[in-house]
Amino acid sequence: MTMEIQVVVLRPKPGSLHHHHEFRPRLYDILLIDTPLPTDKTKTLKQLPTLKVPSNQEPSSAILSHVYQITGGSNGGVKGQRVLYVPPPTMNSRGSVTITESTVLQSQYGLYFMPVDSKYKLNSIIGNTSPTPAGFYALDFVLDSCNTSNYAQVSKLMLQRLESWLKDKLSSPHCFNVMFATSAQDRLKRTVNNPAFEPVEMPYGAHHPKYGKDAFIKMRAVEKCDIVIQNQAFRDRMRSRPQNERRVPPAIPSTSHDVTQMPKSHNSFRSNSSWKEEFPLHYCSYMGDTKGVRDILASGISASQKDRDTWAPIHYAAWQGHLDVIKVLLVEGHCSPNITNSNLSTPLHFASINGRPYVVELLLNHQDIDINARDVENKTALMACENVERSEHKACSKLLRQSEREHRSRPAPKIEIRLLDNTVRQLHLVSGHNTTVLQLHEQMLQVLEIPDSCKHMFALWLCSKNLHLQLKMEHKPMEHIKDWREKVVRVFSDFNPAEEEPVLYWRRDATLSIVEERKVKNKTALHLLYYEAYHNYIESLYPCADQDAIILGAILMQIRFGDFDSKKAKEIDKILPDLIPVGKRKSRSVNYSARITSQYKDFSAYMMRKKRTTEVLQHKFLTLCWNLTVYGSAYFHGHVKMKERKSLVPVHIAVNDLGIHVIHTEKKYMLNSFSYKDMEWSGKTEDHTLVLQLKQQPKGGMLLRTKQSGLISHLMSKLSQLNPSSNP
Repeated sequence: MTMEIQVVVLRPKPGSLHHHHEFRPRLYDILLIDTPLPTDKTKTLKQLPTLKVPSNQEPSSAILSHVYQITGGSNGGVKGQRVLYVPPPTMNSRGSVTITESTVLQSQYGLYFMPVDSKYKLNSIIGNTSPTPAGFYALDFVLDSCNTSNYAQVSKLMLQRLESWLKDKLSSPHCFNVMFATSAQDRLKRTVNNPAFEPVEMPYGAHHPKYGKDAFIKMRAVEKCDIVIQNQAFRDRMRSRPQNERRVPPAIPSTSHDVTQMPKSHNSFRSNSSWKEEFPLHYCSYMGDTKGVRDILASGISASQKDRDTWAPIHYAAWQGHLDVIKVLLVEGHCSPNITNSNLSTPLHFASINGRPYVVELLLNHQDIDINARDVENKTALMACENVERSEHKACSKLLRQSEREHRSRPAPKIEIRLLDNTVRQLHLVSGHNTTVLQLHEQMLQVLEIPDSCKHMFALWLCSKNLHLQLKMEHKPMEHIKDWREKVVRVFSDFNPAEEEPVLYWRRDATLSIVEERKVKNKTALHLLYYEAYHNYIESLYPCADQDAIILGAILMQIRFGDFDSKKAKEIDKILPDLIPVGKRKSRSVNYSARITSQYKDFSAYMMRKKRTTEVLQHKFLTLCWNLTVYGSAYFHGHVKMKERKSLVPVHIAVNDLGIHVIHTEKKYMLNSFSYKDMEWSGKTEDHTLVLQLKQQPKGGMLLRTKQSGLISHLMSKLSQLNPSSNP
């Protein structure tokens, strides 16, 4: 008699096992295999690795062997640390057994948990040629999407069982670190002071003094301990670390730029081994270990990571003059050449301070370099070395002066900023790739002739097909454009980064209150606000009643054609998509053409004795939009679970100074709207959830799933203070 077993192979992402006390799915990857459908071999379902074992046999060795084989075997197969049984949930909240279809089904399968080291990466050749290719997938994405038809039914239930079990395990301190620890057998083999497991024969006897010393050094290197307390009965009086193995701590520059004195080392480097283990990329960069830097970058460690002293790896490489390491960090690690430490010193500052002309030349040739970057003492890299009477510093000074002259002589590059009236403005990147949002904002105010009284109403946004983010004044748009697909889109959405082309827009500031907006009188500001409101209205981002759509459609007819004319009114069927929201175009209950024509005629007659300029009509349109619940919202993407459907439904999450509003993405109607004064909320970034709870109804509220939960919660905290009527 055999039992079918499903296996959860969980791989932590680099650095994910340190000091977290709750289950964070985003920190792990899970192994899934693609199995063809019996009815259609061209289609596949994702499921957990599955095997059958005799019911009277302990399955651990069979599971370890099976996973090793399906992931490549001797060609890089995954080796697990251990196998743990995951029991099915059998008790309900009252302590009694609840029998459901899922519990019966789960009892027929065994679920086992197999933690593996983060170093394992599947061999792509094996994966592509296997009839059931395996791959690691982000656990948070899998848990969010497992209710779709892309997953096998049994694996769906097992994933739910896994999630519940992992959350429960976290009640034990450091449980995850223990689960992912090296197996006891491997640790025993690596106990190098045990002669039974010494891998090679020593050239001298086991009782020779040097044997104990070498074994002790090796043990400390393998076990990576900071302190060893020796048993006095077997104490070795010799040094445990040879002189030539001692690491010299890196020299840290003082705040002064007097490089004639050797900078003092920083206190944090006195715990040498812990710094080396915690920041291996920094250590390899400091030592000039190019291969080590490449290997660590390939493991997923960011080249922009900063250590306890806010130094990035490139700071160490620039200080030491390691050209090849700097090239790898810039090209393969995509590190910014202008990354700063807490003193605002860039790698160019470091190279000039320490007299590294070849490093200075390399950095100056980078397209993104900012030669005018200033540190906390308001000094540029040139100022840091120009008064030092040493040949290497003079060479640095010469290179920097020449680069400054070339920089001043060439015209500043330009960048396109789009407006929602379909026009474009070309602005100067006055500081090259380091131009800030503030610098572009000031230019745009001048170009559009917007007065200071209205400058707070608009902001620079970076937008792609499915993700829109407002930039802060200190942000550098060129850096965000460069990082958009790989860093921003992947972090804040589940959309395909290849389809998200970033574009800069000049739009309404998300923190502007409607009360403030109603006071605007400037013609240009009203023009821009009108076109943004029109765009959101047509895209059904302003859910409204049919009568509202009819009135707004009539105003749009007046703007386009002027006073009512029966001949002009006949054009309404052709341009109806430009008059009513996309969500109302398929409605058969309302004859929008006839209703808008009638309203257009009445509105035109009403305006006959009034001023009918475009500005006045646009203001009329805005006035109606200001009364819509969702007007002025910033929009985010998310999912919500509907009662009538088990799967998640995509929604737009709109946030303004009144509250938060949830719009069905596909059907374009309002699912729910919550006022700040009636609710409480909490955003959990690690779980990608936003919980909305009604104060007067304990069972009321909504759970939203979105990778933008942190952004939404932060914006809600700001906006809830703007409108007195919406404050709790």
